[in-house]
Amino acid sequence: MEVECYHNFRLSIVRSFPGLMPWYYSHFINLTLQADEGELFPIIRFEDHLDVYDGVLEETPSNFSEGDVIGHIRACLLKKRYVIAYLNWKHVESSSFYRRQNMVHEALVYGFDDNSRQLHLLAFQAGGKEYGHITIDYEAFEAVFSRLAEEDWEKQRWFAYYGFPISDVQVTEQSFEFDYRRMFFALERSKAAADSPAIHPTGAQINRFMADYFRRKHAEGNIPQECFPIWGIMVYKTVLHKTMMLQRLEFLQKDRHGDKLQPVVALYQKAHRQAQHLSWISHRYRRLPDPKELKAVAEAYDNLYAAEKRANLLLMEFLVHRQTYNSQKAFRMEAGYGDR
Repeated sequence: MEVECYHNFRLSIVRSFPGLMPWYYSHFINLTLQADEGELFPIIRFEDHLDVYDGVLEETPSNFSEGDVIGHIRACLLKKRYVIAYLNWKHVESSSFYRRQNMVHEALVYGFDDNSRQLHLLAFQAGGKEYGHITIDYEAFEAVFSRLAEEDWEKQRWFAYYGFPISDVQVTEQSFEFDYRRMFFALERSKAAADSPAIHPTGAQINRFMADYFRRKHAEGNIPQECFPIWGIMVYKTVLHKTMMLQRLEFLQKDRHGDKLQPVVALYQKAHRQAQHLSWISHRYRRLPDPKELKAVAEAYDNLYAAEKRANLLLMEFLVHRQTYNSQKAFRMEAGYGDR
């Protein structure tokens, strides 16, 4: 499940522990506008950032002797820890960036094999996939990692809190309950943004913001071609968000009150279909630009906004019902009404 790059590697750890799935479903509820002014295209990301893993993953800068990065990685993995390491993928043969362009990016090291003298990695645009599982020889890894320190240190050191150049990651808690309170407040932020245009676009309001953006572009007559790659990513993220919400709702339907979620599920199924339609129209425009398609994209975002706003309000009602059910029942028992 792809989110932002920095999330993908950490979530691949989280999702490998069944006991952490309630934590996962309690997070990544809202999309938010990261940047608009000065950008070629509006940048949307999930509201949660790297500090969301506090209490779940412990991430510390690796402390290893010079020339022994492989030894340190092996020691970490033997302790059932993971390693996040940055490389310039221009120099890694299994990368799509090999010999083409500089791309300094993290990867997750999750295994090793002393017989073949290889590390096992999950990496961005490697092995012929968007996120591919690859192997790299010990010697090749050491060479590329050392080269990073020589060529890219000064520029990339600002990513130190993202794990640069190499960090150890340990799962600190392997079991969580679903956090209904956290979900309610995330939905409340979405509602506040939808009720007031002055509030930074968050949650369902993102769709209304994007609808207005595409209406402006329709009036202008086009979207520059250099925007197409980031546009594709932002549309993919929109579809992904609806997919994740449906998975979250399926999880919540296991709750004793879960049958009350069916109207929410129906609305998010509608939103998911609308997001897929939006993706198709957007792809069609990028393949063969036609200004009329921009108006259709705006209308699709309008439909998304209506469905998602209504679904979130119903979901908040469900959460309030669930939170007050037991106390209401206890109050009735105290008043002598019994369980009626």
